[in-house]
Amino acid sequence: MDMSMNGIFAEYNREMLKQYDLFFIDTAYGTGITTEELTENHLLDYMNTNFDTGASIPLKMDLTALRATSADISNASYATDGQGVVFRYQIDRLMKTKYGLGLVKRDDYSSYDVDQLIRSGLDYEDQKDKCEEEVNGLLEEINENRTDEEGDIVIDNPAEGVGRISESNILAYALKDIGSISNIAINNSNYVSERKYSDGAGLRTDQESPDNLVSRMFFEKYIFEKCGHFGKEKEGSLLGYQVEYLLAGKESDTDNLETVARNIFLMRYGINMVCLFNCPEKRNEAQTIAAVAALICECPDLEKPLTQLILLAWGYAESANDLRLIFDGDGVPMAKSDDSWNMSLLDLIGLRWHLGKNVSGATGPKYNEYLYMMVAVRNKDVLTKRLMNICEMDVRKAEGSSSFRMDRLLYQGDIEVNVRSGYGYHCSIRRFYSYE
Repeated sequence: MDMSMNGIFAEYNREMLKQYDLFFIDTAYGTGITTEELTENHLLDYMNTNFDTGASIPLKMDLTALRATSADISNASYATDGQGVVFRYQIDRLMKTKYGLGLVKRDDYSSYDVDQLIRSGLDYEDQKDKCEEEVNGLLEEINENRTDEEGDIVIDNPAEGVGRISESNILAYALKDIGSISNIAINNSNYVSERKYSDGAGLRTDQESPDNLVSRMFFEKYIFEKCGHFGKEKEGSLLGYQVEYLLAGKESDTDNLETVARNIFLMRYGINMVCLFNCPEKRNEAQTIAAVAALICECPDLEKPLTQLILLAWGYAESANDLRLIFDGDGVPMAKSDDSWNMSLLDLIGLRWHLGKNVSGATGPKYNEYLYMMVAVRNKDVLTKRLMNICEMDVRKAEGSSSFRMDRLLYQGDIEVNVRSGYGYHCSIRRFYSYE
């Protein structure tokens, strides 16, 4: 039986090994059948071939006349069991064997609270909109009391030059040539994250869970080894921006890249506004402009909201510039100083023409490091399901693999075979087999 089971486990899916360095038996063998019956039949064929002693040859005798009559796989563990815990378990064993426990660590930027930074950026967006409404409302009140001969008072609203960033395609600010991005699209319903399937036995009690911190860091490292992303696309993959898909889960490369770009922008906006509010010189510069505008309008109430609006628009412009630098392959300091601030108030006029400005040459985390930061806080089950989707996308591109399904990939299980002798004897053989 051991020889026969070695044959079964040698029938691992070649594409999963080639593309992802993982061993699984595809129990459908490319047929789309969703039971273990084919694997059980393969096992019977191997065993009966081994039992064949050549009795049909003249002068040869089969002294035992053994034949395997049935095979049953129970307590089977599949890649998708437990939200993909079996899938992650083999990844964990692979990475620990490959690198050892002492060689995994997160980068220096992993301590940042990505979700909080994004929320902070959204809050500043809301503040900018409210300040703009307040400034416009005050101007309307002033102009309502002016005669036709006096004409309306108009001031240069610094937010007008940046106010449409959130309403337009953020990629137009991130990229010099938006026409160069991938336009590949998929249908999520074709993949395992949206499919109903039955769980198998999962991991055994003596198998270490891959859900501790070290295992999580290895899982993140595996993602970046096996998946492509903007600027480092994976050759032969279906999606161009796979890590972005893991983060956003949308059905097109463009939408996934846009979501990631938007989140990077919001992170930068939250950080840059802290720098602005902590810089007396920049606050004074904004207040001076606002005070002059309030004096011209003869409306002292205009000074405070206009000062705030100028600062918020300034931080917005700096963040848009940061985004362009990051997508150009450069980096910007995680926390800005006066020396590493790039945009002047004049740059808010015709903002797009000033994007990519790096006055100080200061650097910091680059695009792939922002992806690392975002992957590090994403829910492991979401990442796992989307990674299994990617496996299905890319394996199905291989010849003869169009019906490949992750939920039919067997990792281990209990195998029982019933054997009968032509002389009236019978027995059952039971073993546990795994890729461990």
